[in-house]
Amino acid sequence: MAIDAAGLFGSIQSLTNGMRTLTGCEISLDCGGPEPVLDEETLLHIYRIVQEATANAIKHSQGSAIDISLLCDRANLRLTISDNGRGIVRSNRRRVRQGIGMATMKARASAIGAKLSVTSPRSGGVRVRLQLPLKA
Repeated sequence: MAIDAAGLFGSIQSLTNGMRTLTGCEISLDCGGPEPVLDEETLLHIYRIVQEATANAIKHSQGSAIDISLLCDRANLRLTISDNGRGIVRSNRRRVRQGIGMATMKARASAIGAKLSVTSPRSGGVRVRLQLPLKA
């Protein structure tokens, strides 16, 4: 993983290309806006959150597609990772909330001052959202 050389957008693109090739899962990526200038620690935390959320969707969702949106403007970086799978099954919600992957994503978000939410919309699937305020 060469975040420094490829930047955030390029690193996420490489990650999703590799996961797509390895698993055969359809993964789309939409990066928009100016690429943010972030410190190495923040870049790594965002990269690892994408990696964990995407791996969880591939492993647990029983879905066929994952959509990743990474949009930046002058004020915020917004990351959304959605799958078309079965969602978080009611009987597993507590286990999911207390899982190591979820705890790690939350800790990473907190460490960089971002808000993280994980929801299972009525329409199905799971949606992981991260919002990071950008410094002017």
